[in-house]
Amino acid sequence: MKLREGDTVNGRPTRTPPFVSVSIVEFGPPHPVPLLLTVEEVASLLRTTRRAIYAMVERGQLPGVTHIGRRVLFRSAALLDWLDRSALLRSENK
Repeated sequence: MKLREGDTVNGRPTRTPPFVSVSIVEFGPPHPVPLLLTVEEVASLLRTTRRAIYAMVERGQLPGVTHIGRRVLFRSAALLDWLDRSALLRSENK
């Protein structure tokens, strides 16, 4: 079912399709980054999946990997530094 302007959802008229989302970015003081990041946090930061992060760990593609027991954690300073250097290299190659 495709919605068009003027259709109703839950008795309310629509102006844009429900799959359009708007995000609001609030600027403020930076949030402190934990010393160690989980696989989920790194996946969110890199906008990828947990499965992709585990594959990158196995291939040795991510810095700051620490194993504590069965857990895979990442040193945030090493990962953020790596991201900064990667962005700098990309901007220099343009």
